[in-house]
Amino acid sequence: MTLVQLRRSADHAPAILTGSGGPKSLWLQITSRCNMTCSYCYMNATRDSHDALTFEQIQRVFATAKRLGVQTMLISGGEPTVVKRLPDILRSSRLDHGFRTALVTNGSGITDDLARLLAELEIHTQVSMDTVDEEGFAQIRGLPILPRIKTNVLKMMSQGVVVMLSVPIMNTIDNKVLNVLQWAVDIGIQNVHVSTSYGQRTGVTENLTKQGAADVLLDCYQFEKEHYDVLSIDLIENMIISMAGVGEACSTYCTPMSGRALEVDATGNAYYCGAITTIPELGLGNILDDGFEQSYLQRSAASRHLSLTPDKINVCSTCEYRHICKGGCRSQALFYTGNLYGPVSHCHDLKNVYARMVADHERGELDDLIDFLKLAYGENLTAHTKCF
Repeated sequence: MTLVQLRRSADHAPAILTGSGGPKSLWLQITSRCNMTCSYCYMNATRDSHDALTFEQIQRVFATAKRLGVQTMLISGGEPTVVKRLPDILRSSRLDHGFRTALVTNGSGITDDLARLLAELEIHTQVSMDTVDEEGFAQIRGLPILPRIKTNVLKMMSQGVVVMLSVPIMNTIDNKVLNVLQWAVDIGIQNVHVSTSYGQRTGVTENLTKQGAADVLLDCYQFEKEHYDVLSIDLIENMIISMAGVGEACSTYCTPMSGRALEVDATGNAYYCGAITTIPELGLGNILDDGFEQSYLQRSAASRHLSLTPDKINVCSTCEYRHICKGGCRSQALFYTGNLYGPVSHCHDLKNVYARMVADHERGELDDLIDFLKLAYGENLTAHTKCF
């Protein structure tokens, strides 16, 4: 299947598209336990974490999500592969409830049987990949198992699983993002999620978002321009779509900030964004409570969902690039400034990328790329602007 065919197929959509109405996706943390100790994990997931949803509780979450109109279920943790009943959970999500299902994993626990099941159920799998340097990987993850994870990625791909990579840009390692992107191209991965927005592990005072990220972001932009026909870097592609199509259909930076997503932790607590748990307005109660569904519907009817658009953020409301950035990641702003409505720490870096992008667009240097995106998503890019 070519990249264009992949992107045009609803069953193989690489990202969640926005739309009107209630929540479109639910990010479900089935456990808080993880075999790694990544310093940027906003969940503080460790080997000693014990919160976990039972299979029966997960069935209740699935049923509630279905009634609320959720279409996409993202199964995560902690590390979901440490849960023995993960295969049953995946089958239930896909077959019993009909969710478009994705598995979010560090890739360490992918067995042959699990790879075959993911292929059989057509479950997309997102593997976090900080670096392809073994020493750097061990430093950030706490385990020297990068070769195993790379082998597991290839194992899934050999079974026909659609694999995506998630690559953070942060201070804690010397970022070699281009090496990860090139590895993705070399082995045939077609979608990479690049993000500058990560929270902090409890006790870590350093903000983990990379300062002076302009060079890394510009490298990613240049890589996308050169490889757009074989690789989608969502951060860059979304910027280009927003610039070319104005982006009216997606007026907030991410799906949670538009009220179109839920995140449920391993105790059942629900939030618009799982990286923001200290703001009362973003807490939604416990999805396992009998009154959750009615309370959620009443709240959404009264507020028409949370919508943190740039016009509601003073530092963004007059910015010339607000239609591209859409206010940036609010969780990153909260960690950096202590204020949900504050600036993101790398705002200046992003503006450097936007300025280069706009100049290239005005010179016609992005015409082929934009034509390709129209072929992939449809002529009206505005209607297909993605939220992260």
